[in-house]
Amino acid sequence: MPLYKTTLTIENFEDLDQIADAHATGAFTNRDRYEGHPEMQNNCNVVWAAKALQTYVNVVGRDTIETSVSDLLGDLMHLCDAAGLDFDELVNKAEYDYGAEVEDLQ
Repeated sequence: MPLYKTTLTIENFEDLDQIADAHATGAFTNRDRYEGHPEMQNNCNVVWAAKALQTYVNVVGRDTIETSVSDLLGDLMHLCDAAGLDFDELVNKAEYDYGAEVEDLQ
């Protein structure tokens, strides 16, 4: 079975900003628009996550993409503590959903 990953690439914050800002143009705002095109649907997920990371680093500062993602995940762990949510359980659900999306099973 083929894997349908994204066609977008983020190597630095300039790439992140460009992809995150694609959301403002109306591009990639709705996965349903790309029914039958799983790579394009997954591009929507990348744009949404890029917008979240862009917003986060604009508040806390920019280090590297890897460090910024790690820091955001750590802060999400604190958020889950505050909300009474099980972070590990949510990661397991996210991994399941991701697997289904890249294998086009949904």
